[in-house]
Amino acid sequence: MDSVNRTSMCRRHKLGAEHYDQFGDSLSCYMCRLEDAMSRYMPRDPRYRYWTGDDGWRYCWTTEKLGDDKYAAFLYKPVGKGARTGKARSYVLVKEVHFVKRSSAKARAAKWFNTRHGADRITV
Repeated sequence: MDSVNRTSMCRRHKLGAEHYDQFGDSLSCYMCRLEDAMSRYMPRDPRYRYWTGDDGWRYCWTTEKLGDDKYAAFLYKPVGKGARTGKARSYVLVKEVHFVKRSSAKARAAKWFNTRHGADRITV
């Protein structure tokens, strides 16, 4: 079994070696192994979507799973300069709830929005 050269790169990193080695699922590209190791210690925040109410509050849900393999719905309140005029630049997390399904998280954010801003303005 040949040892993998630590400078070999996969196609994604533009130098032509295969992304996976022939002996299993381990990553053969040094940069891919490095990215994989770093992602364990420095996870990124999942992507999310939101609706903004007339009062500046944001009703959010995640479109990717969190670290606990669940989706979330959360509510942000505007604070600081511009909070009352609808031009806030900072927000405070008020509430966060986790769900197994993404559609449930989106439905909860819609429920919070509709409860505060009038029934059935948003349908999911």
